[in-house]
Amino acid sequence: MENPVCIVTKSSDKAKVLQGCVFVVGDECTMANKIAIDAVNRTMQDLRGNTLLFGGATVLFPGDFRQILPVVTKGTRADEINACLKRSILWRCCKKTPFKRKHESTFSRFREFSTILLDVGDGKCPEVNSTHDIELPTALCQVVADTETLIHSIYDYVHDLNIKEDSWFCERSILATINDQVSVLNQRMLDKIPGESQTYLSINTV
Repeated sequence: MENPVCIVTKSSDKAKVLQGCVFVVGDECTMANKIAIDAVNRTMQDLRGNTLLFGGATVLFPGDFRQILPVVTKGTRADEINACLKRSILWRCCKKTPFKRKHESTFSRFREFSTILLDVGDGKCPEVNSTHDIELPTALCQVVADTETLIHSIYDYVHDLNIKEDSWFCERSILATINDQVSVLNQRMLDKIPGESQTYLSINTV
C-alpha cells in the first residue's frame, strides 16, 4: 500500500484532538507496523495543514526492539524486521535516547534473570554449536524431556485440578510461543481432569 492514511475526517472530534495536541506518545512502538506509523504521520500533516513530521507535533516512541516485533501474518522473520519502525523512512529523523538506568530487583535470582534477558536481547549469550540456541543456567530453570513431564512439574497434582483453589492456579502457568501449542497444552490438561466434559457456547452480538 502506497501513501496510506488514517480514516479521520477533519470535522470529527478525533480530528480536533489531533489538531490541537502538542505531544504524542506512541507507546510500544516496536510492535507497530511501520505502515501504520507512516499513515499517522501523513494524517496529522493533513489535519494540521503542516508538512513537518506529524504536522509539527512532538512524538515520543518508547519501546525496546529486543522485545516483540510487528506480527506479519504468515510472514518470515525478515518480513517482521522489515515491518518495524527502524525500516520506516521516519526512523532517520528520530532522535535516539537509550535508557542507561535499569531497575534493580532486591532478589539476586531476579537480578540474574534480568541480566540474562538483556544479554539474550543484545546477542551476548554464546550459541550452542552455532545453532542459534543458547543454554540457560540450571539455577534459573529446569529442563524437561517432554510435554508430559513439563505438565507434571508445573501442575504436580494434575488429576485434582477440579478441586484446586483459584490462588493455586494464579501461582503457576505454562507459556508457549504460538497459539497452536497453547491449544495442545490446554487439551492435554483438560483430558486429565476426571469427569465428563461440557461445551458452553456464547454469542457476543445482538
